Amino acid sequence: MLSAFDQCCCDLTGQYLNRPIHHLWGNGSSRRLKAYATVNRSVLQRTPKGFAESCSAAVRAGFGGIKIMPFDAVTPQSASTAEGAAELKEAVRRLQAVRDAIGPEVSLMADCHWRLDVPRAMDLIDALADINLHWLECPVPESNERCRSVKDLRRHANRRGMLLAGGENVFSRDGAWPYITQGLYDVIMPDIKYCGGYSEFSAIAELASRHAVRVSPHNPSGPIAHAHTVQICAALGLEEAVEQQFAESHLFGTAVTGTAPRFIDGHFTVPTEPGLGLALDETVSSKHPYSHIPLSINDPSFAGSTGE
Repeated sequence: MLSAFDQCCCDLTGQYLNRPIHHLWGNGSSRRLKAYATVNRSVLQRTPKGFAESCSAAVRAGFGGIKIMPFDAVTPQSASTAEGAAELKEAVRRLQAVRDAIGPEVSLMADCHWRLDVPRAMDLIDALADINLHWLECPVPESNERCRSVKDLRRHANRRGMLLAGGENVFSRDGAWPYITQGLYDVIMPDIKYCGGYSEFSAIAELASRHAVRVSPHNPSGPIAHAHTVQICAALGLEEAVEQQFAESHLFGTAVTGTAPRFIDGHFTVPTEPGLGLALDETVSSKHPYSHIPLSINDPSFAGSTGE
């Protein structure tokens, strides 16, 4: 709720002052932001070929980076079983197929959604050493008790030529503190929907800068949260690429009014209209009322349990 309230206040303040949000928080830069595509729920055929075809479509659309969620049916509890081992091998095949399809120049990332245990995560890092993975994201559940293990995973990933990323669910600078100051991740991924809004996102980014940790926002979100993410990244002058869901719903572009960030030549433009410059189209959204859809382990949206 705090994040939503903060975003609303920033939007209203910008409208009142006739200035875009990124002018309120930073140096007023309206530069373009690098973009990468999350290709997940749009992959209907969850085979190596299906992933490769969907990711190739994202590259053809102009994205210079691709992230996939290669696990569908494993949790930390099942990771060490025969079924978990088979799923790990399938994840590697999916990633290899995507790399072969998109070529060596496009950044490739993998999000594990906390589905592995530490030994299997180590195995996965070894198996991906020749794929030229930019980063491995959220390989194991995050908790204070696992800080040492995650730090070990980071060292191992770095030795194998890839970064380790995570922390998408952190709330506030205090929540991000152990991830950043203890050196758990190369890339911290605050989400403006969760972290407390603009002020806390800014504080997390400043803390990360002091500890030489990169900041790339978690943002497989709807159009309003995406617009807020673009605004804060522009305000802070962040260099890492900004995430966007790819081909998941036509409503991403049709359920809003105003000026949304545009995707041009692999980058997002930053709107300069007052405030956010964007609002939900209530006529469209009213035709799609909320309905609860329980997740199952085989849903690519499912995130593995963070418990023991």
